[in-house]
Amino acid sequence: MSFFMYYASVAGKNKCLRRWRLALLCSSIVCTNNVLLPENALAQQMINYNIEAGALDTALARFGAATGVQLLYDSSSTRNIRTAGVKGNLKTEKALERLLAGTGLSYHFTAPNRVTFSGPARSSAVSARDDGSIVLNPITIGRRKAPGESFDSDTPYGTSASVNHISREDLDKTGGTSTSDIFRNTPGVAAADGRNSPSIEVNIRGIQGMNRTPIRVDGTLQSTPIYRGYLGASNRSYVDPDLLGGIDITKGPTSGANGSGSIGGVISMRTLDADDIIKDGKDWGIRVRGGGASNSIKAPSIGTFDKRIGAPGIFDIASGHGSIVAAKRFGDAEIIAGFARRSQGNFFVGKHGPNSISEETTSGNFTEQRISPVARGSEVVNTQREVISAYIKGKAEFEGGHAVEVSYIHFDSEFGEVMPSQISRFDWTNVGQQQPNTVTSHRAIAKYAYNPQDNDLIDFRFNVWGTWLDQKTRSATTIGWFPAQLQAIDTYSIVPSDTFMAGMEIANVSRFYTRLGDVSINYGGSYAWEDTKPLGSDYWYKPPDGRREEGSAFAQLNWKARSWLDIHGSLRYTTYDTADRVSYKNFPHYEKQFFDEYGITRNALSGSGWSPSVGVTIMTCSPLCPHL
Repeated sequence: MSFFMYYASVAGKNKCLRRWRLALLCSSIVCTNNVLLPENALAQQMINYNIEAGALDTALARFGAATGVQLLYDSSSTRNIRTAGVKGNLKTEKALERLLAGTGLSYHFTAPNRVTFSGPARSSAVSARDDGSIVLNPITIGRRKAPGESFDSDTPYGTSASVNHISREDLDKTGGTSTSDIFRNTPGVAAADGRNSPSIEVNIRGIQGMNRTPIRVDGTLQSTPIYRGYLGASNRSYVDPDLLGGIDITKGPTSGANGSGSIGGVISMRTLDADDIIKDGKDWGIRVRGGGASNSIKAPSIGTFDKRIGAPGIFDIASGHGSIVAAKRFGDAEIIAGFARRSQGNFFVGKHGPNSISEETTSGNFTEQRISPVARGSEVVNTQREVISAYIKGKAEFEGGHAVEVSYIHFDSEFGEVMPSQISRFDWTNVGQQQPNTVTSHRAIAKYAYNPQDNDLIDFRFNVWGTWLDQKTRSATTIGWFPAQLQAIDTYSIVPSDTFMAGMEIANVSRFYTRLGDVSINYGGSYAWEDTKPLGSDYWYKPPDGRREEGSAFAQLNWKARSWLDIHGSLRYTTYDTADRVSYKNFPHYEKQFFDEYGITRNALSGSGWSPSVGVTIMTCSPLCPHL
């Protein structure tokens, strides 16, 4: 999704001009009538200009405020471009030509007071500045635009919905030893279970789990629920932050193709692209980064119950991470590949602060409650992890508005973990170093986009993806008491399971420019299929064993009735079908309870429903808005 800037000026009383600035979200804006209107009075009006040389974005803002012309353009096409400015008493059309000289952009009057830009310009290979110098139009090596939607840092300020964007620069600033640290500066978003595994489970405004806040990486889904004992379930996804180029967060139900089934919101993660690695003017680049940390120690042997006290010295580095990513452009195509490794030992808790707090149980009676089961300055067993991840991605663009992208992501990890219920039931002293969990995942996706520059009715996207997740995780805890030592011995109740997910999304945006305002309609559908099963059957604990299907069709309309008024609405139809292969027959002693509570069909559910929404956005000028 590209970010468009829309500038307009309207005449008020006493010929006072008020400047408005608002944002439009769409993939492209192409005029329906691509012809110049030579008799346009606004284009021929004479105005005395005094626009200095400098950033093109700034110059266009001043031009729009001075003329009353609405300028529609993709902000990425003007980013980091400078103009020679324009001075003197000139016609609007002539002044605009001088502002765009040498920028590679061309323009068309698509209405008496509206101009749409396109580029690069093909009418001339060179242009002249006022000082007589000749400026060559820029040569574009690919448009460097992914066939999909994305936010940027300005999106939250130009969108009526609640959204956030975490840029690559923001990811670099978070640091930390846990993947979940990447969300610590995002309002309304929290990551659960962040110190217990290398996974990510996101909570958006209090909603999490059961795929209600799905995490997509380059468009793929991977998360699956993992039982965490009496304290609930964890909905985990696995990714290394060193390979991410940005994160888009939409809070609340989402109307687009990627929002099927989501209630709390959608987290869309993007792996690094060539633009993140290759500097301007180059066609290849390499990024190498790494880091280390103290306050951790190599995990002891399995079965060790004694916890070490006192963290290692500041120069005793036992944790670290490193990555290398390389990218290369070949004209309108690019390829990028990356590898990352992350290693961490058991960490130590802090040494300062109280061990307990005083809590009033009855009127005037207080009792001491421990803040944490772990003693101050003690080792926290089963917090070690080893992670290896890699990916490769290729993109290409073709004449006529076609674009394709294919990518593959691999993740492999071995990590320690403690069931929360194990601590609450058997005390921390009876928790030893346990057998580590293992997780291996594969993701693959293919994307196709078709966006012809001469047709406003077509802005087409089609994605197909698949993920495979093999995990051996601690989904239950069995404790056996060893009489001689009176200590609990973990029987290592790790249950291997296999999950396969696949899906597709198809969407198109049609745009209409009418006398009653600009209208865009985003419509399409999606389908997802998931099958998960245990790798074996001789476990006292029955892990998830079933499959689900979910289909969705949607339509979203946005009508810009006035420069200050947006009216938007959406309608989604969703259907689902699930089947649990673990039925009441697996538990013959509880057959009556299953019948009484669920009925005989309790292991197969299906249904469908509609989800409508409507909204109005009114844009006004704040007291700080400049007046001319």
